[in-house]
Amino acid sequence: MKKLAVVFFLFAFLTLNGFALEDSAQNVHVTYDSAEKVIKAEISVLSGDAIVGHFGLLYNTEKLVLIASDGSSLPAQIPEKDANGKSYLTYVVEAANENIVVTAESNKPADLILPQAGKVLFGWYATKNIDAVTPSLDGGRIAVLRFKLADGVEPADLKNTDLTPVSAADCAGISGWTNGIIVINSQSKIFTYSAVEGTTALKIAVSADFSSDSDPDEPQTPPEKDPTPGDTNIGKPEIDPEPGKDDTDKPTEPTEPTEPTEPTKPAEPTGKTKIVDFSLTAHTYSEKIRFLWQVPENTDIDSYVLELKDSAGQTVRKVENLVGITKSVTIDDLAPDYPLFAELSALTADGTELSGKELAVRTEKPTAGSEPVAFTVTYDAGIGEFYGFDSEEVLFGSAPTKAPAVYAPDGYRFTGWSVDGVNLVDLSASRIYEDTRFIALFAPENA
Repeated sequence: MKKLAVVFFLFAFLTLNGFALEDSAQNVHVTYDSAEKVIKAEISVLSGDAIVGHFGLLYNTEKLVLIASDGSSLPAQIPEKDANGKSYLTYVVEAANENIVVTAESNKPADLILPQAGKVLFGWYATKNIDAVTPSLDGGRIAVLRFKLADGVEPADLKNTDLTPVSAADCAGISGWTNGIIVINSQSKIFTYSAVEGTTALKIAVSADFSSDSDPDEPQTPPEKDPTPGDTNIGKPEIDPEPGKDDTDKPTEPTEPTEPTEPTKPAEPTGKTKIVDFSLTAHTYSEKIRFLWQVPENTDIDSYVLELKDSAGQTVRKVENLVGITKSVTIDDLAPDYPLFAELSALTADGTELSGKELAVRTEKPTAGSEPVAFTVTYDAGIGEFYGFDSEEVLFGSAPTKAPAVYAPDGYRFTGWSVDGVNLVDLSASRIYEDTRFIALFAPENA
């Protein structure tokens, strides 16, 4: 008996500004094993980087039955823990490798595993580095889901509507899932299946290849045309046209995309504060640091802020408005072997401001190919004139040393340099961590 093979590919092409399609792509690879009568769905990143996200599938309960990763049936009541004391979600959604963490976040597994509704959701993040979920590691796989066919159902009975990605509307009422399927890359760029303000739409195209008569060891003939976006035909048998009718195949009309949901109004601080433990950790490199953290138990996070400071308390980098499902962020363009201090804070959905303890970190020593990290400092004379250089290159963390001599116009005196055009700064105490423009300020002589 020949092994029956069904393969369907779900490609999610993510585009944002200058990102190329091939640099931001996900897929779901589904195979059917006729011997075990099990359908296995592997969620992967095709290319680019995606370090944290949400994913979910809707399935037809009349044809498909969600099962645990070991093939066992799910109980009527979804428990919080499995027999080993781990989250039951990880018993159903199998992490593809040790560098991927499947998480329910602030939800219970019963909130995300919904067999009666034909719905399964999960959050995930990578713990290794920004390449942890790219094809360079284990084919870019994230997680695996398993289904069995319902009694009396054959693979040829499956249709395009029997296994589909969840929409934002399908996730209503689930904490942290306002935007449905979401992916965030290492630069904190956000992609959503239902586009909302501040994100880029996640477009999904589906193609299928099924043959019950072919030998699985023989190469399959690729389709003549690319599939129509939204069109799926899993194992649909060929049917001769009725007499007198045109026998030309008519493509299935593309599925209309789900209407975007209105963005949730950001939380507003209420003045309430709380000290919490984010379990903030860091993976250091010579020119970048990746920070990872955990959500405090029973906490609904609206957004995060991570601030990186030097030994003098000056801000080196500040990353704001990280959405609540974010569990990591990478800060680059840092100098090797440099001491820094990281502070993570958050705002909850009810407006409480959370702060964690400071984490001391240090970038790794320079590698053989490391080059000095320097930034351009420019000088703006404003209404005056100056003699000297109008710019200089300053090493990371160093102060400018080549400021020009400034000459004020008649009736004015030079008061000093400013970054914002209002407040004066001391050049000798200004550590440079990015390209910076200093503006000359003046005041009336008699003022």
